[in-house]
Amino acid sequence: MIAKDSSGRELYPHVFRKIQRIGRQLEELGYREARSKPNLFVCRNQTVTFFADLRGTDDVPIFVDQRALWWRDWTLPPSAIPLEVRRRIIAIERLRLWNVPIRQSYAMSGNFEMFSETAMLIPQEAIESERLTPRVVRRLFAVHVYGRT
Repeated sequence: MIAKDSSGRELYPHVFRKIQRIGRQLEELGYREARSKPNLFVCRNQTVTFFADLRGTDDVPIFVDQRALWWRDWTLPPSAIPLEVRRRIIAIERLRLWNVPIRQSYAMSGNFEMFSETAMLIPQEAIESERLTPRVVRRLFAVHVYGRT
């Protein structure tokens, strides 16, 4: 990891320490830092590639929000993967990242198809509230994704 944001500006030491901690959490979960793009973490499998970006963006600089920007890219055409399977893959990955501070990219819910596959993803702010414990959220996912209680 390097102590620079996406625009090449130096990061404050406390911001860099925080994103280093998040980077270690991602690496423990199987994400790897991209060789050509420092602070961008990638996790690939047969159907999807997940990205966690700790570089910040023009709209939300890393100085403002240190959570990883999280999105995915299907390796197969989305039409080749049933909607239920896509939802399940995303839900399982989101649950794996339970303790990692992430913010979901607009690309994950920008159009109707993407919205329908991520419809049950619960915003980080709601997850952090006292009413939604990990057990409650897992049950919500089970009902929505697997159709059982």
